[in-house]
Amino acid sequence: MKNNFFFQSRTTTNGVLKLGFTLVELLVVIAIIGILVGLLLPVVQVVREAARRTSCQNNIRQIILATHHYESSHQAFPSGSAGDKFFTEEDEPVSFGETICTGWTFDLLDYLEAGALLKEFKSRDPGLEPCGARWLSFTDMPIFLCPSSGPESRMPLRESQGSTPSHYFGSMGAYDERDVGFIAKFRYPGTLETRNYGPSSGIGPVGLSGMFSPVDRGSVAIPLAAFERKSAKTLADVKDGTSNSIAFLESSRDPWGKSPVNCAPGQVPRVGWAWGARVVGTNVAGSIFSCVTVRFKPNANVYPSQPVGSEIHFGQNTKPTGSNHSGGLNIAMADGSVHFIDEDIDLDTYFHASGINDGLLPDRLK
Repeated sequence: MKNNFFFQSRTTTNGVLKLGFTLVELLVVIAIIGILVGLLLPVVQVVREAARRTSCQNNIRQIILATHHYESSHQAFPSGSAGDKFFTEEDEPVSFGETICTGWTFDLLDYLEAGALLKEFKSRDPGLEPCGARWLSFTDMPIFLCPSSGPESRMPLRESQGSTPSHYFGSMGAYDERDVGFIAKFRYPGTLETRNYGPSSGIGPVGLSGMFSPVDRGSVAIPLAAFERKSAKTLADVKDGTSNSIAFLESSRDPWGKSPVNCAPGQVPRVGWAWGARVVGTNVAGSIFSCVTVRFKPNANVYPSQPVGSEIHFGQNTKPTGSNHSGGLNIAMADGSVHFIDEDIDLDTYFHASGINDGLLPDRLK
């Protein structure tokens, strides 16, 4: 009998002809297959991550395009939070207990093919619990989620359990704590840092130089009126140029990694995607969930507020930007372009790009 490619014929000592592999040959074949799998698996993982990163870029691209459609219709960009929803037609403030405003995500629903959800929301009894921002966030909005994020990046605060968070945030400018002289000279018009908005508080400083910043009212606290739609930024306000100003940043990575050992339960800074500003007392904004003030480099390893030991901590307003993409994160510029920026970007460059009118143009951002 002739030998074929797969089997070798062998004659045993008793003259019986047998076909098959020897044990050694079988082990060699298994070893070769194992080596090939070991070589191919990282390649498959790289390809999958590239696809997820592209999908993330498509998400943030759709968001910035929806923002421009909104601007075309309203001659202004969305407000960072819907502060004017809590004012009557006579412009009188409405008193209420602590609650949550909706954010810029709410204004874009009509432009993100979520008109049905918006219609259902508007037909809902506004007196029902949970409040509007919480109710909206119970509906999944995949466009606000980075595909590379893991379960730890989608874990909500206790009060918003059941909600789907957002991994994309509007820029409120920067907070630079390194050099007071630098801040005084180049802030536009600055960063609100008071007892209420201190760098180590649970809230954190509020940048006043970004596309989604509240209006500076010169007070120690931010009234909801600072977020009125009539005060929202316009293209004319982007004096640094739309191609030099960041509109949206990604924050889809938990900055302490997968083991937040120093974080008390409920401190994970993930809330519903529709959340805007927390309303404290009578029409005063606390944490601004839908926006971020740039304070750290991308993918910085820092912890939530309530300092423990010597770690660097942040408040909700200065949550670190970052992602699970290797080496950086995605951003959308005010001109509608989307870019991936390196986690080793110069911090000054990052700060300058986060504002829209500080007179300083970012260098080597893209």
